[in-house]
Amino acid sequence: MKATFFSAIVLVATLSGCSDAAKTKAEAEAATAAQAKAEAELARAVAAQAPAAKGTRWEYCTLVSIWYPADNRITVGLSTPTQTIEPKNWKELGTRLGISAPKGSIAEVLNALGSQGWELVSHVEHESRGESRIRHTAWTFKRPK
Repeated sequence: MKATFFSAIVLVATLSGCSDAAKTKAEAEAATAAQAKAEAELARAVAAQAPAAKGTRWEYCTLVSIWYPADNRITVGLSTPTQTIEPKNWKELGTRLGISAPKGSIAEVLNALGSQGWELVSHVEHESRGESRIRHTAWTFKRPK
């Protein structure tokens, strides 16, 4: 579909740049038909990439990490509509999400959530200042119910 999408854009751009005065009547009709076809292909390509239909019901999931740099401690938590997981670290969360032999990386956890149909919709990070500095990070995901 991407090749069709790109071809349609190129064709519409090329045809739009042609001067009507330079075209014969047959060329103008052929160009108009080709442009209409390209615009229809472009519309189909865009429609295929459109978000879920109106009225789709979503469920949400939140992944939270709090890092305490003073003692290099981290707190991790995952909350879905059906469960709340409060593991000791990223590696344990990976195990709880079904990753075989997790290495304990954030990317592993994000990929595991993606493979379960969760789509990332928000990522917020806040770091406090001062002696009791902490970094709070939250990821919000959604998927159709």
